[in-house]
Amino acid sequence: MQQPHARTVRLAAIALTSAALTGLVAVYFIPVGPKEERAATVLSKTGPQGQAAYRAAWSDGRLTRADMYEIRDASGHDIDNWVDMSGRTS
Repeated sequence: MQQPHARTVRLAAIALTSAALTGLVAVYFIPVGPKEERAATVLSKTGPQGQAAYRAAWSDGRLTRADMYEIRDASGHDIDNWVDMSGRTS
């Protein structure tokens, strides 16, 4: 049985890597579904940072996974600020 040429192996590896990276980028920037849109609406009501992130996310007319990460982060800061102001501890 013959060994594959190094050039063939390299080209196959490059093609597979390119396809995987293209898929990851596409999934990251594809708009989210209705369930995630509802979650974003709820998170936008946590406070001013969440609301600002929500408005910024919809500025281009679509909501992506990257936008959801930003909204969740900003809403988390709003929740942390509320907990700090209310004096509650876990």
